[in-house]
Amino acid sequence: MERNLLRLGVFEITSFDTPQLVAVNEAIELAKVFSDQKSARFINGLLSQFVTEEQ
Repeated sequence: MERNLLRLGVFEITSFDTPQLVAVNEAIELAKVFSDQKSARFINGLLSQFVTEEQ
């Protein structure tokens, strides 16, 4: 599940006009619903790092 949420987050960040932080937050909220808190923190860290390197 985490891998698919990461894919979705990266896709939204790179492909749409969605603000990067909104895309990250959406992935985190989905992780909270479909996984656990550890997964949400993991996804937050990876996608935040991706956004930082993307800039």
